[in-house]
Amino acid sequence: MGKNPRLAGFLLALPISTLLALAFGQIEFANTQKSVEFARSVCAAVPLSLLFFVPFLFADHLGLGFWGLYGLGIALLSVGFLIHSYWLG
Repeated sequence: MGKNPRLAGFLLALPISTLLALAFGQIEFANTQKSVEFARSVCAAVPLSLLFFVPFLFADHLGLGFWGLYGLGIALLSVGFLIHSYWLG
């Protein structure tokens, strides 16, 4: 996080790992359908994974410390995973 946490947050949000996973998966398995399925799963998961940050957005109102916010974020992320699993079936 260093001197500029906003820049650090933006850079961490870049989907570099997804870009690499898609390219390497296609190179290794040469299965376009599986690559498309993976990309669709990631596309659906990204907005749901943002549920983790909701407690941090409302930290002033929740009155929790870091670990309380973190735990609540993990709980919401778990709900997001269940929605993702149901949605993509």
